[in-house]
Amino acid sequence: MFLDEIAQYPSSAARRHIIDAYKAGSSGPVIARQYDTSKETIYNVLRAEGVDRRRPSEASRRYQLDVHAFDTITPESAYWVGVLMADGCVRYQPNATLQYGAAAVDRGHVEAFRDFLKSTHPFRCRPPRPTSGFGGSSDYCEIVVPSAVLVAAVARYGVLPRKSLTAKIVGLEDSVDFWRGAIDGDGYLGEYPEVRVGLVGSQALVQQFEHYVYRNIAGVRATTRRKGTIFGFSVNSTLAVRLLSLLYAGTPALARKRDHARSILDRRS
Repeated sequence: MFLDEIAQYPSSAARRHIIDAYKAGSSGPVIARQYDTSKETIYNVLRAEGVDRRRPSEASRRYQLDVHAFDTITPESAYWVGVLMADGCVRYQPNATLQYGAAAVDRGHVEAFRDFLKSTHPFRCRPPRPTSGFGGSSDYCEIVVPSAVLVAAVARYGVLPRKSLTAKIVGLEDSVDFWRGAIDGDGYLGEYPEVRVGLVGSQALVQQFEHYVYRNIAGVRATTRRKGTIFGFSVNSTLAVRLLSLLYAGTPALARKRDHARSILDRRS
C-alpha cells in the first residue's frame, strides 16, 4: 500500500514523511523497512524531490542528527554559531567533527546544543585534568559530533579549526543572537562594582563586536585593547546596562549568564 502511495501521489504524506525522516538522519534502508519497500525506491523518491543523498560517512551514522541545523539562519542557529565561535572546536582530520564543551555547571547548555542538533549522540562528563586547558580546573562536559556537512555549514560563518587567534564572523556581524552566543562563550558580565560587559578573543572578532556595540549603543568611546596574545573590548556603567538589556532580551542563552544579567537589570532599572 505504501509503495503504491509513493508511486502514485508525488505530494503524498508518505513522500513528505520520507523526506523529513531522511533529513532528520534516518537512513534509506531504515525508512524502506518502515514502508515495506526497497531502499532504491526511497532513494528514487529523494532524488525526484531534489534531496541530496548523504555521503557514506554521513549515511553510516549510528545516531540521529539534523545535518541541516545551520542551513537557515534563525535566532537559535545564529546563537549557536556564536557559541561555537567562542567555545566550539572544529576538526577536519582525521574525520570532520564538531565539538562543544563546557564546565559541568553548564551541563544543561551542552544538552541544549545537542537538542538544537536533534542529536542522539552521547555526551560525556569527566573530572578535571589540569593539563587539558579549558575545563582543566573543574568537571567538564562535551559532545563530539562527526559530520562533514555540519562542519562545512559552520565554516561558511567563519567557524574554522585553530581559530582562537584568527576568528572572524562572516555574515552575522549585526546579529544580536550571534553576539549573545559569543558573550555566553568568551564574554563576561558583572558588577565590579560598576556594571561591565566585555568580550575577549581574536583581534578581528573583538573589533567586530566593538563595531556592533558602536552601531547599537549611543555614547560608547571604549576601544579594543590587547591583552597578551588576545584582545578585549568592554563597556561600563549605564552603557553596559543598555548593552545587557539588548543582548539578553532574546533567547536562547546560557542560563547562568542570563540569570545574572536579569538580576543586574532588575537592580539597575
